[in-house]
Amino acid sequence: MNQPRSLISRLDTYLWDRDWRRAPPWRRLAVPALRLLHALLRDFTSGQLNLRAMSLVYTTLLSLVPLLAVSFSILKGFGVHNRVQPLLLETMVPLGETGEVIVARIIEFVENVQVGVLGTLGLLLLIYTSLTLIRKIEEAFNDIWRVTQPRSLGENFTQHLSFILIGPVLIFTALGLANSIQTSPAFEHLLAIAPLSEVIALAGGLLPSLTLALAFAFVYVFLPNTKVLFRHALAGALVAAALWQLTGWGFTFFMASSTRYTVIYSGLAIAILFMVWVYVAWLILLAGASIAFYLQNPEYLAMRTREPQPSGRFRERLALVVAGQVARRYYQGGTPWDSQSLARALAWPADGLRGTLDMLEAGGYVIRLAGEPPRHVPAQAPETLPLKPLLDLARGYEETLQSAPPLPSYPGTAPIETRLTEAMDQALSGLTLKDLADQIGEPRPLLS
Repeated sequence: MNQPRSLISRLDTYLWDRDWRRAPPWRRLAVPALRLLHALLRDFTSGQLNLRAMSLVYTTLLSLVPLLAVSFSILKGFGVHNRVQPLLLETMVPLGETGEVIVARIIEFVENVQVGVLGTLGLLLLIYTSLTLIRKIEEAFNDIWRVTQPRSLGENFTQHLSFILIGPVLIFTALGLANSIQTSPAFEHLLAIAPLSEVIALAGGLLPSLTLALAFAFVYVFLPNTKVLFRHALAGALVAAALWQLTGWGFTFFMASSTRYTVIYSGLAIAILFMVWVYVAWLILLAGASIAFYLQNPEYLAMRTREPQPSGRFRERLALVVAGQVARRYYQGGTPWDSQSLARALAWPADGLRGTLDMLEAGGYVIRLAGEPPRHVPAQAPETLPLKPLLDLARGYEETLQSAPPLPSYPGTAPIETRLTEAMDQALSGLTLKDLADQIGEPRPLLS
């Protein structure tokens, strides 16, 4: 454990304790990639990824058979249920003969679950157990995407149920189309052309990885309770698919040289190896989701820590910048800022910016317009909003959120606090939000 932490510490010093603006162009281009690697290592060693992956292993063991039973029953209506076993075998290839034993046992369990004779209560329990796995995956993705507002109960049920009902059909439809294309006369004619046959053979070798990447991208876009751009989801999915293949080869090599573990653990070896592979698979899937998140939200790569940890002085500056930019856009007559757009312009995490906007809204400085995404405008004419109360709001906002009484004065500090307040009153006398809007200029990254 000490070695990864030491690596992260060295990366931290290298990436943030240097002025990269004067570095050669190729080094400046490498910094975002290295910061992305740093963020992934940090999320793993801090438990954000590996703890979620371990939790999903436990849920998978409980929910896999019910989920496959529901999918098996749906696919049976389309006549493609016999393709479930080959697909499972493909995912278990790194486990070798152990994977074949596991798949045979899973299929046996699934066939023993006869949905038609379960009754209403049994069917509901089967669907609930299946939905539990999807809900756990969504929670993991929401944590990666810093989503604090989960879907409503109704949205959860309808979206997760549609994922279970439609997902298998889409997957096997895509596989069926690919198989139909490969067996068509036109495809066989193309194979007879020498130059094209080599290209097609190469594409055929990449097809399983591309199919896996598209499946990952579908999950990345569909499950988080936020808008995920497909290009970022696909980029993360391609990396995850490549990691899946590399890890599969490594696991295959490990299985070929691990006969002694089978001797040591005897009958438990199959279960242990299966759980290890499921853990690795979930870790890869979550790592791809993290890559998609950081690509879509590069402002998080500008920080050393996973979450913004602004100082008191920085919170005051952030309140002034956000209020000033909202007022400036109001005077310019442009489209009012939404939190995501303003966060990108300031290169600051959107969740931290939303907290500042909520504070300004509670203090009567901005109001939120109806619509999606919600946009913000000054609550009243900026020339009527003084700056001193705005700074007071930023300095004491957290206190108003506590259930304890307001902070009392303390002997010895009261005279100093009084002098500070008088100095601020004098320095900011007569200044309004309009004065700030006139001077603030175009938005620029806060940490530049």
